[in-house]
Amino acid sequence: ANAMRLRLYSYLDALEAIRGLHASSNEVLAQEFKQATQHWLQSLDSIQAMGWYERMPRANVPAFETKMRASGVSDYRVFDGTERRPPTGDEVVAMRYIEPMGNNASALGYNILSREATRAAYERARRENRPIVTRGFRLVQEKGLQLGTVIYEPVYSGHPFTPQARAQATTGVVFLTLRMGDTLKSMLQGRPEYLDACLFDQSTSPPTLLAGDAGCQENAEQLSRYATPQRIPLAFAGANWDMLIWAKSPIPFTNDRTSWFATGAGVAFSAALGALLLTLTGHARRIEVTMAEADAQRSEEHTSELQSRLHLVCRLLLEKK
Repeated sequence: ANAMRLRLYSYLDALEAIRGLHASSNEVLAQEFKQATQHWLQSLDSIQAMGWYERMPRANVPAFETKMRASGVSDYRVFDGTERRPPTGDEVVAMRYIEPMGNNASALGYNILSREATRAAYERARRENRPIVTRGFRLVQEKGLQLGTVIYEPVYSGHPFTPQARAQATTGVVFLTLRMGDTLKSMLQGRPEYLDACLFDQSTSPPTLLAGDAGCQENAEQLSRYATPQRIPLAFAGANWDMLIWAKSPIPFTNDRTSWFATGAGVAFSAALGALLLTLTGHARRIEVTMAEADAQRSEEHTSELQSRLHLVCRLLLEKK
């Protein structure tokens, strides 16, 4: 579990790299930003977007919009909320860059202060000087029904030490966006057919279902006759997520159903989850091959099957230390 959490933090490594780019430059140009994000977008799975928000007085918005249009974004406009209202308030934190553009272009100009979910995470990130993830919410550019989360990391002018000084010195934030349904789907690749899972944010009251079927918790409880549902806690970027895993159909090799689920099935699912997290460090192809090898062993006798899976996971963990 610790290894999985460490690999999950590769998202934060990506943010820190982009934050360093902005912290070391008076102004990062669009092409520079695009080049800096390409490696991360290609090597980290399940990322919807990476980008940069710029802080300014609202009085500066017209000049900023003119500058952005002159740079090639012909219809650039700062706006509030999903209704794309004109900005209000004395201050604006507007999305200046987002990569990849494509389907994300409609989010350009969004004011981070205009929605509670994004404003709360932004304020916390800049006062605490650390990455903070939002609660789940519908993204501006979302065309389907998935919830998204956004991780923010602040950039300052100078080196402020107190929360108040940091708030005053904030020049903007870098961000990384996840579509949580896509993230969970990647986590579940290669799982045994009898396992299912959903992802919750336990930081909210009541807990928020970030991804998975709406009735997954009830399903897990109703199907507990196959095995006791398991939870994997994932503390991440100021939030407390957890993954609920359960058996949706009878588990093979059921001489001791609960014991198998807690060991063999848990190991198998951890390997599947590891497929996503190992992608974050550039080893997706090797883990896919290894998972395929594990799948091929399912026709063997029950005892050798479990031994093979345990040996497989131990070998992967040792390779990544």
